[in-house]
Amino acid sequence: MGLKGRTGIPLRHFRELLVNSQPTAQAAARALRGAVRTALPAAAESLHGGTNTGMALYHVSGKVVCGIQPGASATLLYIHGVTQADASEGLTLRGRGPDDRHLRFTSVNEVRDQADQVRKLLLLAARR
Repeated sequence: MGLKGRTGIPLRHFRELLVNSQPTAQAAARALRGAVRTALPAAAESLHGGTNTGMALYHVSGKVVCGIQPGASATLLYIHGVTQADASEGLTLRGRGPDDRHLRFTSVNEVRDQADQVRKLLLLAARR
């Protein structure tokens, strides 16, 4: 099976990341994209993978700061260079990787409720 068979159609636009996601996950992904663009207006966006397993990565000064990965029913926001110790109380970062953690969002309301905390983590990640 070639790359296209594993990842789906190669991505050209952010909206193509959302084709296999439920409407609530799509809305969360769009809200997260807005939050990233607001917190990091100079960040460049690049799309990787395809419609089945794609991700939007955001770079500041050539360094990946975060990524948005929509799934079927939830959207993950990966934030590079942060740990649970950096997170506000009540915000649980998931993942075991040495360089990144993620937050899971199932609705735009969750994104709105955690917007300030997410912004702080994005700015911290961009400075590191």
